[in-house]
Amino acid sequence: YGTILLKGETIELRDVPKIIMSFFSWPFDAKYSRNERLHVLERHSFAYSRIRQCSNLNEKEKENLLNKYSQTITHDFTTKQGVNGEAIPNGNTIWLNRNFLNSNQEDEIAQTLIHEMMHCAGYNHIERRPTDRPGDNGEYYNSPPLRAELCIAGRQSDRN
Repeated sequence: YGTILLKGETIELRDVPKIIMSFFSWPFDAKYSRNERLHVLERHSFAYSRIRQCSNLNEKEKENLLNKYSQTITHDFTTKQGVNGEAIPNGNTIWLNRNFLNSNQEDEIAQTLIHEMMHCAGYNHIERRPTDRPGDNGEYYNSPPLRAELCIAGRQSDRN
């Protein structure tokens, strides 16, 4: 599969895997604007492209995550304070905080999406404790959803 990308005067041809094209059929709550939907899909596509070469996930975790991306994932908004996103283990819905989504923190948005997709793939973590720090290899930051964040930018998010 391929697509032509147009940006201003620039035309670019890029190979796009069939699975990424299937993301465009994922349902979004009507409260999502067209630009918000496209932004989420672009960040999902980026996260998906990083999974195979990620050395922070084992092969079974990668396989489960890739399989989840082949399923329909519904997107909605959460209004919980201090939450970037949330998902239920083995679920098919991701809730994102609209303020966070519109923050233009591109890596962190992709980190949040891959983290929430790991929950959808069946993985969970303990509640974050005040003493937990990125890279501490503790129970929280060493969980699969938090290790998946390393696939995006080589670091873990430190936002609550």
